[in-house]
Parts: sequence; C-alpha cells; structure tokens
Amino acid sequence: MKATVVFLVLLLSSDHAIADCSAPDLAFERHNGKISGFKIIKLWDESEGRNLDKNHDTLIKFGDYDFLLSAEDRKPVKLNIDTTHISQKLLANFRNSPDYLNSEKLTFRVSDIEAYDLSGDSKENLVLFNVSSGANVYSGAVGIIDGTWKTLIDPTCY
Repeated sequence: MKATVVFLVLLLSSDHAIADCSAPDLAFERHNGKISGFKIIKLWDESEGRNLDKNHDTLIKFGDYDFLLSAEDRKPVKLNIDTTHISQKLLANFRNSPDYLNSEKLTFRVSDIEAYDLSGDSKENLVLFNVSSGANVYSGAVGIIDGTWKTLIDPTCY
C-alpha cells in the first residue's frame, strides 16, 4: 500500500509536457538575410508591430501572425495568382520535424497561401503559407531567389 501511494504521489507530482511538434520542417535550404532587399520577420506579439516606420515597413496579417517586411526603397506587392503550383511544391518538400515523437509519417495540408513580388518583376519572391497536419495550423514563409526555393521562416512548433 505504501509503495502504491509513493508511486501515485511521484506520478502526479511530476510534470509531463509534450509539445505539439507536428509542425513540419521544410527540405529547402535555409536563407538568413534579406531577400530582394527586404528583411522579413515573423512577429510573435502584435505589440511588436506598433512602432512601424511607415516609409520602410509593411505589416502583413496572415493567419494568426503578423509578418514585418522592411525595405529601404519599395513596398511588397501582393500577387493575385493561381497558387496550385506553389502548394504542390510546398507539399513535396514538407517532412516531419525532428522533434516529432511518433513513428508514423504525417500528412500535411496547405490551407492558405499568399504570394508577394518583392523585386518588381511581377513574379513571386515571397510565399506565406499555413500548413496543418491535423487540428493545429502553422504559418511559415519561403523565398524564391533566382528560381531557388529557400526557407525563410519555419512553421512554428509550440
């Protein structure tokens, strides 16, 4: 009886927390730095976007997050394009996060995409996307630099 009580106390007093790490990784090479002269940051708190420089900063609300795009001489242009090819490219390059604890391979679904021209050539240079493997939705960003896809902001695992 005493051993059972000690076991239950230890079990109930220990803190077991498993993060929701079903957010995917991307197979694209990481790009750290500006893309077409733009610095791109995912903001974690809406208060971070309060002190914008209206001449250089653009705040894009996408999914549950805000993305800050800063450039010296131009603004991003949202493109109204068919995003089917973008969705297919993303889906082909998602993989399970190294933090994912289960053995089965996850199936991902892209639920929303926005594409932006940052260089003035009317082609997508920045892609913001929402991806899900089930109940949760994660936002990320990829850049297209000279035709090569690069990871800018990983989908977030909380």
